[in-house]
Amino acid sequence: MLSSMSESNVPAPPVSDAYEIAKAGGKHSNWYKQQLGLPSSILERAIKSFRLLVGRHESRIQNPTAEYPDFHQWDPRRQRNLIEHHWPADIARHRDFIRILEGILKERGYGNQ
Repeated sequence: MLSSMSESNVPAPPVSDAYEIAKAGGKHSNWYKQQLGLPSSILERAIKSFRLLVGRHESRIQNPTAEYPDFHQWDPRRQRNLIEHHWPADIARHRDFIRILEGILKERGYGNQ
């Protein structure tokens, strides 16, 4: 877990929500802009899809052989990369996308977001 202090003991700036960061032009801002023009019903479906993807990736991390029976025969570096980096990065990105879409819907006053 990241510390709130950098190595120089200077406090890190407060971390905002993925929606606010994207809206302000930061990480995922281009993706955010693309989603603004979509109907709310499409955004809701996308949120459901991203939640399913998060669940799938979490399952892969917990039990990779359920989806990939020969996983333990793969190169150990590949196994470690998938479990420690690739799948967690996918989960983080998908969660950011969910927050962004929920933020757009909330700003529109749509649904129970």
